Amino acid sequence: ELKENKIASKQKELSRILDETRINLKNEGYNSKQLEIQIQKVYEQYKDKPHFIIENNKYNDLEKIIGKLKKSVERVKVTIKEDEKEIRNNVFSIFLEQLRHKVDTSVLVPILKDYLNKQDKLEYNKVFNNHYYYELLELVENGGNYLKLGEPKKITS
Repeated sequence: ELKENKIASKQKELSRILDETRINLKNEGYNSKQLEIQIQKVYEQYKDKPHFIIENNKYNDLEKIIGKLKKSVERVKVTIKEDEKEIRNNVFSIFLEQLRHKVDTSVLVPILKDYLNKQDKLEYNKVFNNHYYYELLELVENGGNYLKLGEPKKITS
């Protein structure tokens, strides 16, 4: 009976750890339905040997499981959309700050919004290497006219 209590207590601890793992991965944007199914499989696999997960300082089973879950469970698109929105807002703020001294904000804001909406995927490295900045500067100088942007310039001699 004592042994049964001990195993039941360890199974409860196993369940708690796996629940915590599921919640963390769900918060990272992984599909919660798939996580639930996969975590249940892990529980079934480890319920008779829970110490391999409970004693995660001694065994790396939990670490391996988390790695496998991250590879096998798909991430939900919603969080990707939220990330893109957050990046867009950050980039907007950066450029507003950088360009508001050069251009009136009543002109800058619509051009900036329009420009950012036309970008497929915003990347921070293009912010930091000034790629977007120079395109925006050129746009602002052209009064928001995209046709002139990146157009090959005719060389007349």
